Amino acid sequence: MNTMTKKSQEMPKPKKTKYFRSHTAAIDNAIKKEDWFSGFSNAVTYFEYWGYWRLHWYCTREKIEEYGKTKGLSASSLLTILYLLKEVDANTFNKMGKVIKERNKLIHPISTDAGMTYKDTKEKRPSNRIVE
Repeated sequence: MNTMTKKSQEMPKPKKTKYFRSHTAAIDNAIKKEDWFSGFSNAVTYFEYWGYWRLHWYCTREKIEEYGKTKGLSASSLLTILYLLKEVDANTFNKMGKVIKERNKLIHPISTDAGMTYKDTKEKRPSNRIVE
């Protein structure tokens, strides 16, 4: 596990205000309701958001120029980069990899050859040309 000892290297924690909500509340609610689509998609969305900021923070700390180069990375790419930089441990890497795979099966069923697919069963009629 990657632990940080210096106080200056710790990531800032969100300030508790009357508007503060747990960022995992949407995921917890989806699990309670057994809404797996929302649960997996929210988990990966939060990972993409917080992973981007973790990578941005790492580049700032190490004085690496990354302006505009880290936006838009896929969740899998972001996870791999954070693992190679030792910002996430092997256990987190494996668990998040599984979550991303499951989410991709739900969101992108055709490209992953898994999940549900739609097949049009209506008979196709040839169209008539209007202008010849």
